[in-house]
Amino acid sequence: MVNIKRHPEYLKEQKKKYGLYTFITFLIMIANYTFGLWLTKTPKNIFTIIAVFFILGVAQVGVRLIIYIPYKDPNAKWFDEFKDLPNYYALWNSALITNGQKNAFFDSILIGDSKVYCLCQDTPKNPKKAEDVMTYIFQRKGLENSLYFAYGNQNIKELISNLKEKKIVDPSQQEEFIQILSQHSL
Repeated sequence: MVNIKRHPEYLKEQKKKYGLYTFITFLIMIANYTFGLWLTKTPKNIFTIIAVFFILGVAQVGVRLIIYIPYKDPNAKWFDEFKDLPNYYALWNSALITNGQKNAFFDSILIGDSKVYCLCQDTPKNPKKAEDVMTYIFQRKGLENSLYFAYGNQNIKELISNLKEKKIVDPSQQEEFIQILSQHSL
């Protein structure tokens, strides 16, 4: 079986984690402000200033939550497609990648030694946008020719059947691809 680099329910876990963090920091902020009002009977106190600093924390974790909300993990059947691939391929699940300005989401990214296969179960509304994000990232490293995009289950099944026979020649290149994705991953 293919080497899995990210848990299949990554986005679900991130939404729970950042939802909880946002809720806790929001409660701390409100409790701090309320305690200051109760104690001093005026909003002009040190607790208000501390609550203002907690707003920054709420905003920071809240933005991360907002980024994850529109995306969902691929269904469990999706991963059955990859079970016959040799274990020298790496599978990066629920790939939310950013180039610093725009985000791209792929259900999975299959990483070989010469190509990075960006895969989506369904064709996205604007595939060019996601492709531009990935191309920009890899272009800065001089690796733009190593990207391959596949949309739809039928195209992916064909790709996987072709990859079953292909052997990894240079694992150091695969590690470089994984490092690039790690640096730009959300």
